[in-house]
Amino acid sequence: MKDADIGRMLEEIRQLTEMSATPPKEGITRVSWTGEYVEGTDFIKRRMQEAGLEVWEDRMGNVCGCLRGENPKGSILSGSHLDTVHCSGAFDGVMGVICALETARLLQENGIRLQNHYKVLAMAEEEGTRTEHVLAGSTYIRSCLETTAGVSGAELPDLETKDGKKLWEVIRGYKEAEKIKVPERPILQREKMVYVEVHDEQGPVLERNEMEIGIVDQIRGILNFEICLRGISGHPGTVPMSERRDCSLAAYEICLLASRYVREYFDQEATITFGEMEIRPGSSNCIPGEAVFTVDIRFRHQETGEMIEQKVMELVRGQQEKLGLYATCSMHMCKEPTPLDDFLKKLIGGVCIRQKRKGMRIDSGAGHDAMNFAKICPAAMIFSPCKGGVSHNVQEFVSEKDIQNVTNVLYETILELDKEIGK
Repeated sequence: MKDADIGRMLEEIRQLTEMSATPPKEGITRVSWTGEYVEGTDFIKRRMQEAGLEVWEDRMGNVCGCLRGENPKGSILSGSHLDTVHCSGAFDGVMGVICALETARLLQENGIRLQNHYKVLAMAEEEGTRTEHVLAGSTYIRSCLETTAGVSGAELPDLETKDGKKLWEVIRGYKEAEKIKVPERPILQREKMVYVEVHDEQGPVLERNEMEIGIVDQIRGILNFEICLRGISGHPGTVPMSERRDCSLAAYEICLLASRYVREYFDQEATITFGEMEIRPGSSNCIPGEAVFTVDIRFRHQETGEMIEQKVMELVRGQQEKLGLYATCSMHMCKEPTPLDDFLKKLIGGVCIRQKRKGMRIDSGAGHDAMNFAKICPAAMIFSPCKGGVSHNVQEFVSEKDIQNVTNVLYETILELDKEIGK
């Protein structure tokens, strides 16, 4: 059997890094439906066509390349997303698309004719950088299957981009800018399906345990919300410390105490992050009268997430009472943990044993498109290690060996699944 062509894959990943709004050495920025994103989808569509795949995209800009089966009873799906956060690494999302595409090429180069369709997916707006709605591309794919949408697919979601533009307007511009024109229709149809997504771990567990492959047990739940504290601004030299309603200190204390709480009681099964904070009016010579900050909680068990959320709100109430503040909370995301398919996990584990790859079960603390696919079909994820567990950072790195290993595991997994569909 011919193995994955690592040189070919690395060159494709390298070329995609050049399609960035920021200098690649500072990080890759390829936000959904921008000019750089058009370059990326055109590139992928061209590669799919060169590999002999039938290519189409949906109204949202999700792309599908299909290797037709000889006697199809359903479809095997693999892929990931093409969009990035600002100044991202080179592998997040993109690696999963390239691994899936390389598997399609390997099937043909090894003379394998699958009975079922094999579909390579390159999805939009997983990161939510353009609309602040994560998993938007795969959510649209899911909505097309769950509604009675016809051959043209479901209507676009009523979203706006961060700069206030309507989503339909942005995507219309994206479609007009595309150079590689393909038919527009829903990515999937109602049939038997399985979904397998390859991704780098984005964490340190596999590397720390000297493992080559991660078989994802579940994708952890997410609570993401915003707290706004309002007090009174004032002159920093005239208001005594004991009489201040300083929202910055209240926000810092909430963040510090909540972080200590999670570390002490839930260190291995949950995380909490305060990724954004704005202090207003934002002057060095003014007591902060307002503080707005985000709270991101990831958790293995739903009750754990709820307990941490309750702790945060308890701390907020404590500051309200202590300083006489006014507080509001706005929920951005609330997703329960997503268990992945047990049969697929066992099948991938068997592939690892046959290939003599050191594998382990692992949770994903990051959200992935697999969360949506798990609601419509059996779904699995295969992780590779990444150096130092670094991701969403220009320093993100996956070795040649690890990319090749995870692609070879995906390839054999696809072969095994082809035997299972239709049984």
